[in-house]
Amino acid sequence: MFLFHFKKNQDVMKKIVFLFVILFLFRCEDIPSEVIDAPAGGYNLAGINLPDTLVFSPAEQDYTVAVSFSQKQSLDNVKFQILSEDGKIEMVPLKELRDNGNQEKYGDAQINDGIYCNKIALSQTVPNGYYQIIVFVYTKITEKKIAAIRKFYYENNSVQYNPVLSDLSCPAQVNVNTSFDFSIKATDGNGNSDVKRVYYRLFKPDGTQQQNSKGEKEFEMYDDGSVQVFGDGNTSHDLIAGNNIYTSWLNFPGTVPKGNWRIEFEAADRTGNKSEIIQKTVEIR
Repeated sequence: MFLFHFKKNQDVMKKIVFLFVILFLFRCEDIPSEVIDAPAGGYNLAGINLPDTLVFSPAEQDYTVAVSFSQKQSLDNVKFQILSEDGKIEMVPLKELRDNGNQEKYGDAQINDGIYCNKIALSQTVPNGYYQIIVFVYTKITEKKIAAIRKFYYENNSVQYNPVLSDLSCPAQVNVNTSFDFSIKATDGNGNSDVKRVYYRLFKPDGTQQQNSKGEKEFEMYDDGSVQVFGDGNTSHDLIAGNNIYTSWLNFPGTVPKGNWRIEFEAADRTGNKSEIIQKTVEIR
């Protein structure tokens, strides 16, 4: 039985089928030939040259992405996109890979060798964290198909700052069976997109920490403009998406113990750094 209305984030990539790939850092012309994905349709994807950790270097700010195919007779086009693991940051928009022998522009060493390449510009403004490269193939039969997904960690080599919480808005007194909103602002010295999540913890008047039926004790707040609709038909009550103000709401039923409840607010960034905890006491009457 739930005493409160807790919101859980949706997995924006849950419809994508992840493929396991064995990949290492190679030059464009040194891609391994192991078969990773072998669908019917006249192509076999053999590898992607992406390390487990991709590190920004001021001396070398371009990186060549290369995808190799052991068979490619049905391929019309190959493209890729790089997104953060939660889909909120587009590191590289949808971009074409070429097997045209243009080393200078695309990083491709040899024409028509089945290795499709393109260069990406690395930047310190891209937050640290886990990203995924999604490779799309276009054939005469299929207009667009995901051929592979490869997860990696990006290290931007910049000084890391903890998130900062401010501007808490939360009532001091609330009656039972009455919904109320609360919000808090979260920023980060590495860019506000570096804020991965903002959440709260709830403590009863006797100091016991509240948890839901799944045993979870941290509850998400959202800066989504109430776009997401949750299973019960409600939203986060957030007014404006992307303004760094994270919102949620609660409704205490009459069965809960009355008195001073404590709410703790905290934020975490994509590197795992956490903000200071901000506390708020709410009297439930």
